[in-house]
Amino acid sequence: MPDAAGTIERADLILDELARLGLSLARDMAQRAEAAKDDDQAARLAMAFHHVSRSVRQSLALQAKLAHDAQRHLREARDDAQRQDKTRRELHAARVRSGVRRIIGAEAAEREHIALLSRLELALLSDSTDADFLEGTVERHVARLCRMLGVRVPDAAAQDTAAPAADPPPWPLPGHVGPRPNPGPSPARRSSA
Repeated sequence: MPDAAGTIERADLILDELARLGLSLARDMAQRAEAAKDDDQAARLAMAFHHVSRSVRQSLALQAKLAHDAQRHLREARDDAQRQDKTRRELHAARVRSGVRRIIGAEAAEREHIALLSRLELALLSDSTDADFLEGTVERHVARLCRMLGVRVPDAAAQDTAAPAADPPPWPLPGHVGPRPNPGPSPARRSSA
């Protein structure tokens, strides 16, 4: 199946050639109509000129529409990518915010909560626009922000900064057909039953 960009490029080249040929033909018809000796021939040539010039205008209009549509599609794709990126960043920031708030609630003195939460929001506004914000795990951001805020980092959050968690095995397993198996009782239980 041909790609859309190639199809549009070919259509643009064809329309360009049609417009050039039509314009050349229209010029020829106009000259012949002006030079015609008899009114009937001049009228036929004028009508032919009208049809050819209309075809040229339509070719140019279609070319302009294709260019406009291509620009619109590029703009929409860019806007969609930006919306998706913004949504991912907002979701990631919300998860980080939730984790840090939980730790602030558990570890910080109550009188410090408002000041710490305000500083957290400012830090998240800045961090969430960084190019690598989405690359770091939530736990890693939580631990870093807690350290920056001067809040004790619980061991579970600090451990994740050392090494990222292992990915779960892929499912379905290669070569497996059917639903995920139920582990059921262990072999030892089955033999005693």
